[in-house]
Amino acid sequence: MRFLKYHISVMLPLFLLFFSVESFYVLKKIIDKYETNLHNDYSIILVSKVPLDESLLKKKVSDISSLKIIKTDKIVDRLKNNITEGDIKKLKNILPLFYSLKLKKLPNTKELLIIKNKLMDIPGVKSVSTFKKSYSKFYNFLIFDKMLLLFFAVLVGVIV
Repeated sequence: MRFLKYHISVMLPLFLLFFSVESFYVLKKIIDKYETNLHNDYSIILVSKVPLDESLLKKKVSDISSLKIIKTDKIVDRLKNNITEGDIKKLKNILPLFYSLKLKKLPNTKELLIIKNKLMDIPGVKSVSTFKKSYSKFYNFLIFDKMLLLFFAVLVGVIV
């Protein structure tokens, strides 16, 4: 019986240590994959009265990867049945320009606020939508889990 207690007292902490370390690495891979997907799908939407140039934006924000105009033709075409042709032409003339801005790296909350303020300082830019709130909750939860597992692994390592 003593032999069994000795083996269980050694094996259980080792199992917990290996489990926590392996869980940490699995969660790290999940977070890295999520960050990659988020970076590929994430863009900032700019609304501007005047056409914007990518080189002008890069002078303000160096992390810009690409700038693409978002065409509004599909949205205006949906309104053809509801409004007259003259109103559609007026709408096309007064409608602002929409741009999709991609970044080289995924910014944190502070960096994103700085980028947003720099973009708002550009003449002609009316609005900047960053959509930070939509993904930050889940991302922060994953980071919290990662740190919790790391703490658990260190705690079990110290006890063992």
